[in-house]
Amino acid sequence: MTGKAEKIWSRNPLKALLLATMLGAGIGGASAQDGAFLIVAGPQSAVFVDAISTAVQKKTDAPKPIVQVNSTAGGAEAFCRGHGPQYPSVLLASRALTAGEIERCAQAGVTEILEGQLGFFAQVLIQKRSDPPLKLSTYNIYSAFAAETPRGDGLEPNKVSTWKNVNGGLPQNPIKLFLTSPALGSRLVFDAEAMADGCREVKTIKLIFRAEYRTRKCITLRKDVVVEEDNTEKRLAAIKSAPPGAIGLVSYDVYLKNKDWAALVDINGATPSPESVAKEEYTMTTPLYIIAKKPTKDAVVTRQRLFDWMTQALSEQAIGSDGYLSALGLMALPSAQREAQRRSLTNMAKK
Repeated sequence: MTGKAEKIWSRNPLKALLLATMLGAGIGGASAQDGAFLIVAGPQSAVFVDAISTAVQKKTDAPKPIVQVNSTAGGAEAFCRGHGPQYPSVLLASRALTAGEIERCAQAGVTEILEGQLGFFAQVLIQKRSDPPLKLSTYNIYSAFAAETPRGDGLEPNKVSTWKNVNGGLPQNPIKLFLTSPALGSRLVFDAEAMADGCREVKTIKLIFRAEYRTRKCITLRKDVVVEEDNTEKRLAAIKSAPPGAIGLVSYDVYLKNKDWAALVDINGATPSPESVAKEEYTMTTPLYIIAKKPTKDAVVTRQRLFDWMTQALSEQAIGSDGYLSALGLMALPSAQREAQRRSLTNMAKK
């Protein structure tokens, strides 16, 4: 195989969403001299790497991999630089490698690549459990928080103030939204799957010829009822102390840790679950891909350790619907697809 990634599993075409966190600090304890290999992961998926590595350590005496936190684009660039302990052997990414990245890998001698999917991250809207429950459509979300909304044949500044103004069947509570800034991948998911989806069929927007301008009109948010806060703890505190009607964007794993006071907001009739994500009923998600380069034959120790780690990462114990990664917020793939990935990994390891 030359210059191509062998996909362990493939799905529908992916959304063009990148995690945009630009960090580069290592969080592993082993060194490459110990036979450890390097893994690059996003800030949310680094916790999955640690859980998988801990499970591997219970079965072998292998040192934990060295982990660096970076964006998908930054991680892919490092991954494709070549072979050797100074380059990542594994990348956890929010998308598959692009054709250009695969070509750059091939030019550096990285021609045998395993590419699979662990599952999905879900971004969710939450409210206080004590508040009247909100069941929103993406059109409701767009209508509440877009900076401009249709009026006649044009667009005017959005002035709705309560959920009942948005939809007569919703509570008479003031609207408020706490979410991340456009610098984070979670905001890209919200913009694409809530705001842009919500204004998709708005006639005034559809008549705008330039796609870029049309999208900007869909995703530009109000400043009077929207608060951007990238610090998760501060955002949670703001949601918790706000009057009834306030909602906030968090990752699914954060919701799981705060279920004592937080409740999910229903979006388009669905809340996130492995079933609703697999059926694409709940779409505010990001895929989590696992991409690995097959080590050169002279790297015997690392070759076995990498295979042990990948085997554990794709095991039912890890990524099954009741696997330990689900407790950390991962949404599982359908069982048949999980099994297909394991068979493909075993076949590739024999080559």
